[in-house]
Amino acid sequence: MAAGRKPVDLGFAEFAAQLVSELHEALLFAQDEQETRRAKLADFAALPLDQFARRFVTNEQVDAELVRLFPAGRGTAHAIRSGAAYTPAAGKRAEAPAIQAKLGLRLAPRDLKLRAKRAELAATGVKTIRDAVRARLAEARLKTLRQAATTGMPRLVIDSGRVNVKLSFRLADLEQTGARPTKSGFAVPLTNLATLAAAGSGKPRYRLLVRQVNEETMPVPPTDGTGIGELDLTFKTI
Repeated sequence: MAAGRKPVDLGFAEFAAQLVSELHEALLFAQDEQETRRAKLADFAALPLDQFARRFVTNEQVDAELVRLFPAGRGTAHAIRSGAAYTPAAGKRAEAPAIQAKLGLRLAPRDLKLRAKRAELAATGVKTIRDAVRARLAEARLKTLRQAATTGMPRLVIDSGRVNVKLSFRLADLEQTGARPTKSGFAVPLTNLATLAAAGSGKPRYRLLVRQVNEETMPVPPTDGTGIGELDLTFKTI
């Protein structure tokens, strides 16, 4: 058992009530969390493409896509960088890198710079290409999200369930005198709610205490006033 932790005895009624209360609270919290996320996804689906791209497509994802489209040797390098050689298409000469063929993007003169009759990608050109790749990645994701928002996002619904708890039971005498046997030899019956209501101010003498059983709280050997059992609670949402 963890240092400083001791097993706690609870009245059976309090234990069962707390179990049901916390189960109900957990279901309500899960439902609220689910609806909050659904509302957020609907808000994201309504974003313009450029805003969605800036928020949800990272630079690392853009780099990974550039490596896939325009690899440069081995590893994680790509050919889209400032100062990299660029060959525009002319006659039978193919464009290299094939930016227009793979991205449908035609570079403007400001995206290039000439150095000794050799064309290179300028910083503005690199940004133009990266923005195009970012928008391409965002468009596919946004399309899926908008389809889900239109057709209805899935909702997880709990129909029924079961909780099973192993408990040790102990009969406690509230007068701390021990359970006195009756003429029949059995312990005095517990006072239930109906008996209390009929008796007015009467109070029960005995109380059933429970303690959850697990590897850290192994029960002592059962005696006449103790025992081991299970609380099996089956529920259904309506």
